[in-house]
Amino acid sequence: KNSDLKNPSAELVYISVGIKNKVVIEDPHEKNIRKSLNFGHTIGHAVETYSLLNDENSLSHGEAIAIGMICEAYLSHKKAKLTAAELTEITEVLMELYPRYPLKDTYNETLLEYMLKDKKNQNGQINCTLLDAIGQFKIDNNCTKEELFGALAYYAGL
Repeated sequence: KNSDLKNPSAELVYISVGIKNKVVIEDPHEKNIRKSLNFGHTIGHAVETYSLLNDENSLSHGEAIAIGMICEAYLSHKKAKLTAAELTEITEVLMELYPRYPLKDTYNETLLEYMLKDKKNQNGQINCTLLDAIGQFKIDNNCTKEELFGALAYYAGL
């Protein structure tokens, strides 16, 4: 812990970077635990790409990944063991920290195209890292088009 950090957000970033560093050192070739860092990235990268190509003021990487984390938390509740209370907690915290993005269902097919190009996919299946609980990841989860569209609809309905 760095006692020079007075800003709570800066301290959280400092702690998070330390955790990420440990994970990368433990799994440099992304075979297991490092995949936990992908939570929110499958959907988030698709939203980020869409925004970069279509919005005058595009989303930052962090904003897009936050959207992906909300969507993939929804998938975690539907497909893994994340409780409704944990889904609500994740959603509320991220919605407080990041501005709402006007995600429309007319974007879904384009977002799906971007997700299909994701490097984490396996055997032509869209792959997400999900949560069994906050702090407990579950890697290599194939998600269907319908599941992904359901997650996008969850975010759009907030």
